[in-house]
Parts: sequence; C-alpha cells; structure tokens
Amino acid sequence: MPAPALPQKRPDSLPAASRVPSEHVGRARLLRDRTAAAHTKWADAAERLTAPLRPRGDFSPTFTKQSLSVMAARWKSLPEFGRLRCVARNDGARLQILETRIVPFRVVMADWAKEELSIAVTLQVVEMRIPAAFAATTKLIAVIGLHALARRYERGEDRRDVAVLRDLSVFGRAWPAAVRTGGDFDIPAARGRQVARRRHGRRGAADARRSHVRGVNAFAALRHLPARG
Repeated sequence: MPAPALPQKRPDSLPAASRVPSEHVGRARLLRDRTAAAHTKWADAAERLTAPLRPRGDFSPTFTKQSLSVMAARWKSLPEFGRLRCVARNDGARLQILETRIVPFRVVMADWAKEELSIAVTLQVVEMRIPAAFAATTKLIAVIGLHALARRYERGEDRRDVAVLRDLSVFGRAWPAAVRTGGDFDIPAARGRQVARRRHGRRGAADARRSHVRGVNAFAALRHLPARG
C-alpha cells in the first residue's frame, strides 16, 4: 500500500507574517513522524493480508461468502492509527472496503534542493467478488504540508492530535466535489476552515515501499483559517 509523493509548486520564501511558531511546527513534525512509523506497520500488515488473495502465475484464489466476511473482519483489525474512516459493504457476492487513511508523504520538484515533508489523505479500496476477483488500489485525495498542519495546531481551539486528524477527515468527504469543480475552495472544519486548491499529480518518490500511484486528481491544503467572529 503506497505513500506517494506529488510534484507541487511552492513559493521561494514566506513573508515574516506567515511564519508559524516553532512549537507548532514541532508538533506537526511529531504527528508526521508518528504517521510514518504507524504506516510502515500498517502497510506490512496489509500486504500480508492481501498478498495471498492476488492471482499469481497460473493460480487464482477462489472465494466464498465466508472468505468475504473473514476479509472484512481482518481488514478492520489492521493497525488503527492513521485511519480516518472505514466502511465495508458485503452483499454476499461482493465485498467492497473503503478506507480513508493518512500516510507519510514527500512533495518533490526537479529544481528543489530537497523534498518537502507532508502527509496525505488517501482512499484505500479493496474489492472481492465470488468466485475469484480481487483488487486493492490506492487513490490520493489530499496533500497537507507541514506549514498547513502547523497552522492547524496554532489556530485550532483543540490541539490534540485526535482533533487534528478529525479535521483532516473533511478532505475525504469534500474530494468528489473538488474533483468535479477544481479551483480554490473552502472546506468547513472545526473552529475554522481549510482553504485548498485542486491540482493534478503525477508519479513521484515515496516514503513507503510498494509505491505504485500513477496518476491521480488531488488537492493540496494551503492553509487553515480560524472561524470568523
């Protein structure tokens, strides 16, 4: 399961007024580090779970109703940190699992001296059909740079990690409309709003192994603004 990277333009410098206190930058880095450590464990566990289900050579595993139920239960028991939402739909012949997760991310550009550490909101999609159809894919939904994440810690009323992650879940709900409309837009969040821009991403480097995102529509969080009034 991948943790992709997205080419993204950034300003050469930030005005003094936009600098974030080091305390909040540090908290953003700690959350990103925690995300990276948790994602490694999750990706390894997800690979162990899904690898036996993929066709290989001349062999294709076959599934039963019990197979679908067992898969749904085992997927939900994967390491939880980083999970924003998980829904499993099983009609007895087809299982679809939709999970939004945060993953470690690096924004890279050819003319940059180094990459920019970020986190991303992804959609993990797993589908199984009786008797022998299986697919597991990842869609990149949003990229949140450390600056935007630090702003959320600075300006948010609730600065607990769990509250910050809860705010990031709004990107998953806003993604379908963002892909259709494009441009700049506001996403309501607790005690404020996320201001974002839709971008088109291409394949890039990644923090985690097994990176295979080839082309996605995504939008990058630019800044977190406090609520008015």
